[in-house]
Amino acid sequence: MDASIQEPEARATEPLLVTAEQAATSLSICRTKVYELLRNGELESVRIGTSRRVPAAALAEYVERLRAGQAVPTDAWPLHQTILRSGRSD
Repeated sequence: MDASIQEPEARATEPLLVTAEQAATSLSICRTKVYELLRNGELESVRIGTSRRVPAAALAEYVERLRAGQAVPTDAWPLHQTILRSGRSD
C-alpha cells in the first residue's frame, strides 16, 4: 500500500467543522462573542440543516486577519458599515 494514502481515520484527526462552543474554546473567547462575529460576518459559517457550524479553516483565516490588522473590531462595526456605505476612506 502506498504510504501517501492514509486511512480515513488517520486523515480526519481534526474536525472540518466545529460548533460555536468549540470555536470559542479554540479562540479563547466566549460563545456569545463567536455568535457576534458570525452575525457581523467577521467569522464564516455554514448551515447543515438547522445547525450552524464554523469551518476550522475559517478560524485560522480569522486569526490571520487579526494578526494582519484587517479584522474590524466588533465595537467599531457600525462605524465601519457607515464608512462603507458613504464611501469615506479616512
